[in-house]
Amino acid sequence: MLTIAERIAQIAEHFASDDRHGYSQPNRGTGGTEAVELSDGSKVTISDSDVDCSEMVRQCVDAAMTGGIKSPISYMWTGSQDAQLLEVGFVRIPFDASIVRRGDVLWVTGHTGVALGNDLQADAHGDEYGGITGPRRGDQTTHEVEVRSLRSTWACIYRYKGPEPWLVPDEDPEEKAGDMQCIINVKGLNTSVWFDGGCINDLTHPTDIDVLDKLARATIGKPLPRVDLTQEEFSRLCQSVKGGYPKHLKSLVDKYPTRSPEE
Repeated sequence: MLTIAERIAQIAEHFASDDRHGYSQPNRGTGGTEAVELSDGSKVTISDSDVDCSEMVRQCVDAAMTGGIKSPISYMWTGSQDAQLLEVGFVRIPFDASIVRRGDVLWVTGHTGVALGNDLQADAHGDEYGGITGPRRGDQTTHEVEVRSLRSTWACIYRYKGPEPWLVPDEDPEEKAGDMQCIINVKGLNTSVWFDGGCINDLTHPTDIDVLDKLARATIGKPLPRVDLTQEEFSRLCQSVKGGYPKHLKSLVDKYPTRSPEE
């Protein structure tokens, strides 16, 4: 069975190779439908009309995930794309040409496309006059929707995570401790801290937790987990982490010195 990423790439290649699909913002996604057969013999449904950049990507994602073109995302533009892709199982990664994979969705303010591997991309980028209206249906120049060299101006990569964890970027072994990230509430102290896997960080501003949760939703798709620790448990953690802990908590840590093996 093809991965979601491979399905996205093959559908994007079809849009780029079939000159029935030109560029038009006013007429994007209108008209009838067509069936596209993928390399594993499965078929997906897309529109048989013109597209603009975000409509092409939307249809690639919808058809790859469900076989149709109106679910899970019925409408998308580049300004809403970030939230919509994160909601359906994608992760956002800062653009780096060296880590781009086939089937990644590419984004920069005002434009989007699909990575095809081998330093290539597919995108819908302008009508036959270099504009956006697409007065004549279809690709009049063979370049309105096309495969071309991967551009270096992209800002973000969106990679489908979903049930396929192997599509997530390879982890740096030195950063694996970050998987333990959480917000710790210390009982009886009315104090919360952020444990990043290697260091305990003070949360001094009331909105610090909100900011961390926002970042977590954008990168891992959910807020950071909460953990309640007793003062002694928290003290033991402080004594064991490499990265240290806030100085103002030293009196609490000293209250529970590390036990020797003989105790």
